[in-house]
Amino acid sequence: MKTKMVKIFVFTLIALGVNIFQIQAQSTITYGSGTMTNNATTPAGTVGAYSTFIGNGAGSSNTSSGLYNSAFGSNALTSNTAGDYNTALGFYTFISCVYGNRGTAIGAYSQRYANSTGSSWINYNISLGYEALRGSPTAANNTGNYNLAFGYQSMLGNTSGSNNVATGYLSLYSNTIGGSNTAIGNNSMYSNVAGSRATAIGYNALYYTNSTSTAFDNYNVAVGYEALRGSTTAANNTGNNNSVFGSFALQNNTSGSYNTALGTNALFSNTAGSSATAIGYNAMYYSNSYGSAFTNYNVAVGYEALRGSTTAAYNTGNYNTSLGYQTLYSNTEGQNNTATGFKSLYTNTTGYGLTANGFSALYSNTYGTYNSAIGYLSLYNNTTGSLNSANGSYALYSNESGNDNTANGFHALYSNLTGYENTANGSYALSNNTGTDNTAIGFGTLYSNTSGSANTALGAGAFSNGNYSGAAAIGYNAATNANNKIYIGTSANSGNVGGYDGWQQFSDRRFKHNVSEDIPGILFIKKLRPVSYQVKVEEYDMFFGIKQRMDTIQDTEQRNRYYQRLNEVSQEKKTGFIAQEVDSVANLLGYNFDGVHIPVSDQDNYSICYSSFVVPLVKAVQELSKTLDSLKNHQATIDSLLISLQNGSLPGGKILQNNYNKENGKTGTTIQVELESNSNVILYQNEPNPFDENTIIRYFVPDDAVGNVFIVFYDMYGKELIKVDIETKGFGRIDAGTGNLAAGVYSYSIIVNDMLIDTKKMLKSK
Repeated sequence: MKTKMVKIFVFTLIALGVNIFQIQAQSTITYGSGTMTNNATTPAGTVGAYSTFIGNGAGSSNTSSGLYNSAFGSNALTSNTAGDYNTALGFYTFISCVYGNRGTAIGAYSQRYANSTGSSWINYNISLGYEALRGSPTAANNTGNYNLAFGYQSMLGNTSGSNNVATGYLSLYSNTIGGSNTAIGNNSMYSNVAGSRATAIGYNALYYTNSTSTAFDNYNVAVGYEALRGSTTAANNTGNNNSVFGSFALQNNTSGSYNTALGTNALFSNTAGSSATAIGYNAMYYSNSYGSAFTNYNVAVGYEALRGSTTAAYNTGNYNTSLGYQTLYSNTEGQNNTATGFKSLYTNTTGYGLTANGFSALYSNTYGTYNSAIGYLSLYNNTTGSLNSANGSYALYSNESGNDNTANGFHALYSNLTGYENTANGSYALSNNTGTDNTAIGFGTLYSNTSGSANTALGAGAFSNGNYSGAAAIGYNAATNANNKIYIGTSANSGNVGGYDGWQQFSDRRFKHNVSEDIPGILFIKKLRPVSYQVKVEEYDMFFGIKQRMDTIQDTEQRNRYYQRLNEVSQEKKTGFIAQEVDSVANLLGYNFDGVHIPVSDQDNYSICYSSFVVPLVKAVQELSKTLDSLKNHQATIDSLLISLQNGSLPGGKILQNNYNKENGKTGTTIQVELESNSNVILYQNEPNPFDENTIIRYFVPDDAVGNVFIVFYDMYGKELIKVDIETKGFGRIDAGTGNLAAGVYSYSIIVNDMLIDTKKMLKSK
């Protein structure tokens, strides 16, 4: 019956409408078989139109000016005189309010000390809960309005704070003058006194927010369990403009401002750092905990991104951007880094200026600086290497301490550990390299190089077939097989290399010494054998390892094109020399000819530099020219010595007499010859020239030649071999036997009275 009576009672209240419903002391209302009694010692108020007062002393002071008020509970609205539109439900609610309007208080002592001044003021406060918006005992100070407080002792001490929303047990408990705050959750913004414009949603959110009594703008947003809880010394918590979403996010923040933390434990340890953004579970968990203010400028997005060292004070790095699961996980002092991708830059501690974009890119980096890694596992094992750039999955994967490397392409520079200053552009380029200063451009270039250095390869498949250095290969599948060897052309070297300008070789007299003219000419050229030939292309490619590698390619079309090219090149007619034959000729003549490359290993091959043949060719032309000049001079001398039967004389002043007895019985004539100086001494070219063992040297010395006459022979290096004293005047000859001399170019001179008159060269062929 009791339940039924209550329901009817409520209906009766509603039905009364605007009439004043008053239960007088000691009165009894009976309905049905139950009773409702009122033992109030102070009657409820009876004055005030459109008002309802129920309870001991409820609305007892209300005057005719107080309109539209509802009070339910002992002493509810007991002091109100002229306030309008108030609703008080609960023991001692609105007990101090005198002239306030439009307030709603539900719960024992709710808005107990609401403003007690005699002047009319708009309350607009709504409180629900025991001592919710209770206010200062000095009720005259409680002027705050537009507040909403739901929860046990929520906004308990509020005085002039306005526009606040507090929902939850002890929410905004200490607030006095702070305004425009929103606190939702037990203990949310518990310590706030004068801070304004904060939002806290969650248990203990912004719990220890600043407790000083000086007004300041908070501008913090905290959503989550103990989000932005702050230091237990609440006065130290001066940070503002922070946005926090997640349990324990920015829990220990004190003076840090302009931070954004989204996720459980995000920026958990941060105290004074500012301008950081952490999104994700444990993102920037151990962010710097040192008490001195510093600008963080870090951005971390992802599970435990930029988590940092467990010794949070060490984590001073800033200007970092971390996006992905456990990216920059171990970072302490590293700064200006960007990590994007699962565990990229995971191990980095102090490295700076790093960019990692890709799954576990730069995973192992600790101290390396200014590295860029873009691609799956690129620069994965790098620890201390710096100034490296890797673009492509597995690019520079194995690099540990190598510096200044650039790898663009899948698996480029994959095996490089300590090599430095390498450049690889193309998938698998320099994939197995550990050397230094190599440049590889093209798919699979320098793929087989392991420890070679200073190599250059340009073209798909161009490579150094071994651990060579200083080698270069330019062209599709071009290959070298020795140190300091350059190969230009495609497989089997079929094609043309051309241009308007010729190749130039360094040649400057300032940087040359031991210069001599010991180059064999005509003899070397005469022994060469020019030939035409066809290349054994398949054997050639097998020797260089090209065919074996092409056979591993799964692209059938590419393999077919390769074999078609082999067949085409094998049909081509070429001209030249056989390198081994040229080398034999040079050795026969004792000529150190640099136009033939001699293999340095069983992996190397013979080759010829055709431009080197220019030098002996020039020498041969010079020798032929000298021989021709000598023959012309010889002929001229013979012509000048012909006896003129017409006049019986020759030019000159001295007279030589010679009687010719002819078989036909004719007598000779007198010949007059004038020999004026040693300039008429004649040295003839040896005959034959070239020669094998013996040669004849002719000469002419006039009778009036002054001083001693010698013919001196010299070796190929200008060293004197023998000096022959010419004792008789006139025509003479020397029969020279040279069986013990090596093949080569020798010289001989005629000297009169210590004056060199003439020099000739002779060539011993064998």
